[in-house]
Amino acid sequence: MKQNKAKFEGSLAGQVEELERDPDFVAEAMALSFVESILDFMQKEDVSQAELAERMKVSPAFISRILAAPPNLTLKSMAKIALALGVVPQISLEDTVSHAYAKAPTRRRVAER
Repeated sequence: MKQNKAKFEGSLAGQVEELERDPDFVAEAMALSFVESILDFMQKEDVSQAELAERMKVSPAFISRILAAPPNLTLKSMAKIALALGVVPQISLEDTVSHAYAKAPTRRRVAER
C-alpha cells in the first residue's frame, strides 16, 4: 500500500510540474489571481459590480463575465479595471514557477466570493 501511495504521489508531482510549465495553465492562474485582486479591492472600497461597470463605461454583464470566468484579458483591459478601482496594476515575475502559482486561487475560491 505504501508503495502505491509513493508511486501516486510521484506521478501527481510530475503532473503538477508539467502543468506549471503549460502556458494555458499559467495564464489561467494569472487571470484568476487578477480576479481575486479585483474582488479584494471591490470589497475593500465597497464597490459593486454595477458601480465598477459604470466607472468603466461597460455593461454590468461584462464585469460579471470577467469575475465569473476571466477571459484572456488584455493589458489594456486590466489597466482599465485597475484605474476604475483607483489602484495601480502591476505585473511581476517570481524566481520559480512553482512559487508563483503554489498559492494561486482556484475557480472555486473565486466563485465563493
